[in-house]
Amino acid sequence: MKKLILACSAIFCILVAIAFTPDVKKCNCDYISSGYYQLIYEADIAYLSGDRNTAFEKITEAKLLCPLIQQRLYSEISKYMIC
Repeated sequence: MKKLILACSAIFCILVAIAFTPDVKKCNCDYISSGYYQLIYEADIAYLSGDRNTAFEKITEAKLLCPLIQQRLYSEISKYMIC
């Protein structure tokens, strides 16, 4: 019985995670020509140099252009939450 409950709860967690994962493919935004990546790069430089206010402003500006995506190298969503 415990195994069944664990399996059901695991499946439920997976379904919830899938349901709330943003779907970037539905976005009609062009990340390259909109300047999104340039702002993320500038925010990353500011973050690494310790200027979190500038990093926050740059990520917020990028967020207005296109929905944030979580890239491995830049981790813009994580840095946005930290700032």
